[in-house]
Amino acid sequence: MINFIVTSALLWLSPVTQPLAQPSQVPNLTWPTSAHVIRDFAPPWPDWLPGHRGLDLAASKGERVRTPQRGVLVWKGRPGGTPTVVVQHGAARASYQPVSTDLPLFTALAPAQAIGIVRQGTGHCVACLHWGLRIGERYLDPRLLLGDASARLVAPAVASR
Repeated sequence: MINFIVTSALLWLSPVTQPLAQPSQVPNLTWPTSAHVIRDFAPPWPDWLPGHRGLDLAASKGERVRTPQRGVLVWKGRPGGTPTVVVQHGAARASYQPVSTDLPLFTALAPAQAIGIVRQGTGHCVACLHWGLRIGERYLDPRLLLGDASARLVAPAVASR
């Protein structure tokens, strides 16, 4: 039992050494945009400190945004003045900013379906799409929605080193 606990802890705390994938490097998966990652997922530790709790993808105003998996549009609004769309994927919730949509709430979404368009950004994401993912209160690397093997499943303390 102790070996299992130690092994599990080591796997959980081990940094990922694989290079992080870009949309063009992961075929047959639907990224929200076709652009590359311009700022990576960097969760803080402890979790109340500043950090980057998602991915930023290069994007232009007016560009279509697609959902990578089947889901349901569960929220749309302008928190802090930033247009935001939230899609529920099972237990996970993905957020897209600055994105607006004309779809009604609770629309069932198919994989690769357009969910909205990029709007003029504010804050850190002026010329990009900020893509976040949460399960409960825990932020995760959104590439997990793609089945991307290079997505980082590391403890926040390791990610901030």
